[in-house]
Amino acid sequence: PALSVVPGERRSTAVVGTAAGATAYSLLAGETLGAVESAAGVRSVLVADGFLFAGGADGSLARHRLAPGPDFALAADKRDGSSNLMLPPHADGVVALCAPPQGGLVCSAGRDGTIRIWDACDDDREPRALYGFGGYKVWLGSLACDEDTLISDGSDNAIIRHVFDRDKERGPRGEDGGFS
Repeated sequence: PALSVVPGERRSTAVVGTAAGATAYSLLAGETLGAVESAAGVRSVLVADGFLFAGGADGSLARHRLAPGPDFALAADKRDGSSNLMLPPHADGVVALCAPPQGGLVCSAGRDGTIRIWDACDDDREPRALYGFGGYKVWLGSLACDEDTLISDGSDNAIIRHVFDRDKERGPRGEDGGFS
C-alpha cells in the first residue's frame, strides 16, 4: 500500500512511498519511471531541488540526486559511493517532509516527536541538520512551510506555528512564534 504520495518536479510525475521503497510514476503514460529500494520502507517522500528525499519507517532519511531530463532517474552519486543517509536519524519513523519554495532547506518530522531543519540541497557537501526540536509533541502528523513559517500538527490535535523570520517572532497578540 502507498504510505505517501507527492508530485514530482515535473507535473506529469508522482512519487509514491511504500513498504518496499519509493517509486516514480508517469501520470501521462501510466508507467513506472524508476525506483529506490529501502529495507526499512519509505513512510514519507519529497522531491525538491533536484533530489528525492525518502523518510524511512525506522527514522532514517535518505537523499538521492535526480538526473536532469524529462524522465525520473537517479543520478550518479558524486560522493563516490558514500551513504545517502542524512544524520542524525529520527528515533522513530519519518512521517512528514516539506521544503520551502525558495529551496535550499528540507524539514522532517518524526513519529518520535522531533522536527529537523536540514541544509540538504547542495550536492557539493554532506547534508547537515541546522535545527532540531523535540519533546513537545506525542506524535507528529504533518508539516507544511512557506518562505518563513513552518506549521506542524500532531496526535494531541495542536497546531504549532514556527516562524523563521525574526521580525515576525511576535504574533498579533504577542505570542512567541520563533524558535527560541
